[in-house]
Amino acid sequence: MVLKAVVYVYNPLSMSAISVLVQISIERVQAALAFIHSLIYIPSSQHPAKHISIFHASFYDFISNQNMSSGHYLDPCVSHKFLALQCLSLMDKEWSAKTNVCYLAERRCGDISESLEYACSSWVFHFIYADNINESTELKHFFQKHLLRWMDCLSILGKLRTAMNSLYKLESWANVSNLVV
Repeated sequence: MVLKAVVYVYNPLSMSAISVLVQISIERVQAALAFIHSLIYIPSSQHPAKHISIFHASFYDFISNQNMSSGHYLDPCVSHKFLALQCLSLMDKEWSAKTNVCYLAERRCGDISESLEYACSSWVFHFIYADNINESTELKHFFQKHLLRWMDCLSILGKLRTAMNSLYKLESWANVSNLVV
């Protein structure tokens, strides 16, 4: 789970953001990455906000190619599906307890966590690259319950264009997939 997040995230994330996104403790994230320091940049504990990243693009090429990596292969489609569903789950968890939409209006950009910002900005990217995803139930739930909160959150972050582009990409994907959302 952790390696999927490190390899396939759209933008590198901090250890705490990965922990929240994949819904495991920071200690488990650290343990999962403990033996691959030569492949992945992991900031020291004095710099927990710094992002974890891959040292060299060839690691991505290796891990995403089944012929090259055999037993270490991370299927890109499966990984993107996992990350798309984790993003939707994180937003659902954040917003389900809230009964009114306007609670976001009281927040400032700095009040929105790195993991929530990532989920809002990147879930469509992962969803589109998760080939053969049959999760229209999750999409319907998201659009019925959280569409306004999602757009409001991206607006607060100054990323309303991301919302619009994401909706266009999702519409194109749905048309190609013959999916009615």
